[in-house]
Amino acid sequence: MIDLKRLEAICRMPVDAFGSFGESVPTPEGNYIFRDQGERVLGIAHLDTVLPCTQFVRDGDRVYCPALDDRLGVYLLSDLLPLLGVKFDLLLTDGEERGCSTARWFVPPRRYNWMFSFDRAGTDVVMYQYDSPANRRLLQRAGFRVGVGSYSDIADLDFLGCAGFNFGTGYYRQHRPDCNADLLETREMVARFAHFWQLSRNMALPHRTGERASPCPRSWGESIG
Repeated sequence: MIDLKRLEAICRMPVDAFGSFGESVPTPEGNYIFRDQGERVLGIAHLDTVLPCTQFVRDGDRVYCPALDDRLGVYLLSDLLPLLGVKFDLLLTDGEERGCSTARWFVPPRRYNWMFSFDRAGTDVVMYQYDSPANRRLLQRAGFRVGVGSYSDIADLDFLGCAGFNFGTGYYRQHRPDCNADLLETREMVARFAHFWQLSRNMALPHRTGERASPCPRSWGESIG
């Protein structure tokens, strides 16, 4: 189910090599890449990493690579989910790891029902400012455990006016040389998400629209998803 050769290739690619994944759009803080597929769900992943891919090692059902945050998410959105028939517009960003995601400059071609990312350690789901009892019920009915997070790309997309979900990807010890992913957990989260998408893809989950984020800060601690 998970093509490890393809995942390794994505982990090792420099940020400026992703131009073929969509249209590259310059912003004052760097580029974002957008693939418009005419869908009402938006998927987001970030290309920047804290550490480069200095190793890619499989040990049973676990893979080790310092760049899994968030290149594993990039792989899931660009390769695996489409193979499962999951359809969405794709937004790839830069700068998330310094709290300065180019997502804040995104110009949407349409209004989205909801948005999602796979940029979270473990196997829970977080919603940031989009948390609500109704959204929690949707996730819990699909078998997800709801947690609490601090920041990811979707936190900068408040102005889209829709709810956002950041799903656990099964990786651990992100931002460290021994960052690793439990592939069994990754597969389970992907399968559960595919079911959630099938049930909810046409469901509008509005969020009270906020303003675009202010210009990026020039210093930021580690983001933890």
